[in-house]
Amino acid sequence: AAHQAARKVMYIMPDLPAATDAFNKVVEQYPYIFVGVSQRSNSQDVRLIEDWAARRVGSLVHRWLMEYNGPGDEGGNYDFPNGHFERIDDLGLQFRMELDPEDSLQNLPPLTSYEISNRLFDLADMNSDEHYIPWTRIVDTIEIENERSVVFTLRKPHVKPEALLPMPYYNPGDPRAADYFGRYEPIEDSDTQTAFEFNGRFSRQPGEQYPRIIERLYSNATEATDALLRGELDVVDRVYPGDIARLGRQPMISVRPYLVPTVHMLIPNPRNDFMNSDHFRRALHFGINRELILKELITGGRAVDGFEVVSGPFPPGTEDTSQLAYAYDSKVVDREFSAKLALVLSNQYIREEEIRREKDGEVNPKVETPSLVVVHPANDTIAAACNAIAQQWRAVGLVTEVRELPPGVIVPEDGDYDLLFAEIQMQEPLVDAYRLFGRGGLVQISDPTIEQALRDLDTAYSWGEVSRALRRVHQQAANNLSILPLWQIVEHYAYRKNVFNVGGDLVYLYENIDKWRIGPLDPPTPEAQAQNR
Repeated sequence: AAHQAARKVMYIMPDLPAATDAFNKVVEQYPYIFVGVSQRSNSQDVRLIEDWAARRVGSLVHRWLMEYNGPGDEGGNYDFPNGHFERIDDLGLQFRMELDPEDSLQNLPPLTSYEISNRLFDLADMNSDEHYIPWTRIVDTIEIENERSVVFTLRKPHVKPEALLPMPYYNPGDPRAADYFGRYEPIEDSDTQTAFEFNGRFSRQPGEQYPRIIERLYSNATEATDALLRGELDVVDRVYPGDIARLGRQPMISVRPYLVPTVHMLIPNPRNDFMNSDHFRRALHFGINRELILKELITGGRAVDGFEVVSGPFPPGTEDTSQLAYAYDSKVVDREFSAKLALVLSNQYIREEEIRREKDGEVNPKVETPSLVVVHPANDTIAAACNAIAQQWRAVGLVTEVRELPPGVIVPEDGDYDLLFAEIQMQEPLVDAYRLFGRGGLVQISDPTIEQALRDLDTAYSWGEVSRALRRVHQQAANNLSILPLWQIVEHYAYRKNVFNVGGDLVYLYENIDKWRIGPLDPPTPEAQAQNR
């Protein structure tokens, strides 16, 4: 309450010395950082490629057996927090996970070589809830070398086996699995805000502030931007693209891009015959003016680096993150918007279906124009895009209903929809392709060509082979439209400049959370005070 009162006075009378002094005293006594978010999550799992909020919170409150630390020249960079991960043979078949001495691991979840081996077995066990098929296909043996190290051997070489191993430290049935081993832990949770405190498991370093983090939920990202400008917030985790330029003009605010872009797509749910039809899905894709929606609606008519229409499920990356494009096939010709083609193809589907029914001897072979239900997560940017898509489909005669999912829900459990709007963050296409197209993945339309390409990934020894397999996935997904690709977006975060050490080139907002610090504001200049008088 003291924070909000001091911040309100600062906004009303920014040039009043007493207001600045009151704010600085509150910050010194109660170092709280208010973070505006537009999505909350029911999960805390950084592996969920479709759930932005789960990745944000999961990186704050949990540690992982293997952790992703951003893209590198050949795939992502990974750390084994409890020790060292290394290849121990020339063929790329044997790898060792070796624990560091216990006295250097005081702040991490305790592990033994026995527990590491159990986790690797859980990942390979077809009867386990954590069974991961790509790992099962490549692992041959797992051996406890001694009390500090585990060695696993692969059936065939793999370009980056550590990319398959980001997983919780403990089995979900282990009581320790519910513990928070991240830098912070939640201390308060309501419908509108969640507070996080520095985790008592960690030792405080002299000179570090460790502020309390308070996430406040806003109904849309622009409301969070306005609250940042009013001083009610210190950080916004996702800036509405149309607000990037507005915030960039503010001298006391920094706006920076995240390192890994998101790819937006519509994922068909094959609950009805028409969603199982290639012709009909092609009609839907031709009926979306993606360029118009991206440039006019999402970016507000401004050119923003990295915002572009895509032809497949993988990110093409940006000038600064071109290494992410190893899965993207730039030779795939993208479909341009054509309302006429959309109308022709949808009518063609209806006529073909009527002919099929006549051949089957149905009494009433008449086929009604399909009615579509599009669902999307609670997010204002996505909601605007879905409503624009629905409007374009209605213009070619397709009845379309748009439904917003409850806060925190990304995929509805009841399956009562035809298309799901998903924003996918593919940090490592090598493994994330399976999370999208593999067994139990988001895409429900199976395709033998894609399944074969995913199997080829498991035995790819060179990055050239990886790239060729993933580009086959891209080509086939573009051909059969098991997903309807839309566009790539480079997400941005913003923070006030009296919040220090937030960092740049972030994959997750809270990457440098143990170094965050909120500082005092400079007193107003005499010129500003005179102007105020």
